[in-house]
Amino acid sequence: MRRWIWMGLLVAPLAPLVVAPLAPLARAQPGEGASAAQRLADVEADVARIGAEVDALAEQRVASERSMRERARALYRLRRAGVLPVAGGFDALLGHLARVERLERMVARDLDALRFLRQREEGLREELSGAERRIADARREAELAAAREAEQLRAASAFQSVFDVGSLPNLSVAPSASSPHFGAGTFRVHGEPTSSSFAGLRGQLPLPVRAGGAMREASREDGRGLEVLSPAGTPVLAVADGRVAFAQRYAGYGRMVILEHGDGHYTLYAGLGQSSLALGEWVSQGARVGELGGEPLYFEVRRGTRSLEARTWLGI
Repeated sequence: MRRWIWMGLLVAPLAPLVVAPLAPLARAQPGEGASAAQRLADVEADVARIGAEVDALAEQRVASERSMRERARALYRLRRAGVLPVAGGFDALLGHLARVERLERMVARDLDALRFLRQREEGLREELSGAERRIADARREAELAAAREAEQLRAASAFQSVFDVGSLPNLSVAPSASSPHFGAGTFRVHGEPTSSSFAGLRGQLPLPVRAGGAMREASREDGRGLEVLSPAGTPVLAVADGRVAFAQRYAGYGRMVILEHGDGHYTLYAGLGQSSLALGEWVSQGARVGELGGEPLYFEVRRGTRSLEARTWLGI
């Protein structure tokens, strides 16, 4: 069972709390671009099929109209003959009447067939118009899905590069002299310097949010950390001085900021509702990293690609 703790001025273990299931993070699913492309291909196939059927019906309708005109002219000529061929006897009379009746039936069938073909053709043209609108929507969807997948790939590349050695300038070099912040490697806990390196801050880092709330162990894709449940709009604060190594959305984490603190140490702040920090920006301890937007804050401490026990760094 997950153990929860209440965050306030004093931190102490409490009985487990019941919390509603967390809403899943919005993210594009793997293969979304391929799925959208397949849907586009399906709609294009429908358009091609309907278009071919419309063309075939049009040819059939033209042929039926030509046949009907020929039969109608023949029927007209028979009816215009006036006097029935009585000179040929009764058999000739019956033959004449039979030809007229047969042509009348054929012309009637031709008319029915033409009505059906016209109705079917009109229906297919309406269906084709709708399919063309769907194909336009499918193309937009495919383009958006491809753009999202490309953005995910860029974010994944940026995320992985954060933990590459030498991905950012050496943080042993402090910010410019005009900066009011401490140099890299000099950190404050609760307003006073306690160590010359991030490693010396183990057990002394302040909480990333000041407002009271609940905390639990959690994980994201390739790491383990803590999940902090606080109201939307709650400020998220840097637990130590550092430089922004990552500041964008990343699948599985949502909007995230990663601070590099030197000597391969990082802190991750994910699930942010908003953040105005830019890559490479220097952030002092206690400065605003962002704010929550309804999702829990996911906090993690890393050394290189390895996640560390966040509780022990916060002293809880």
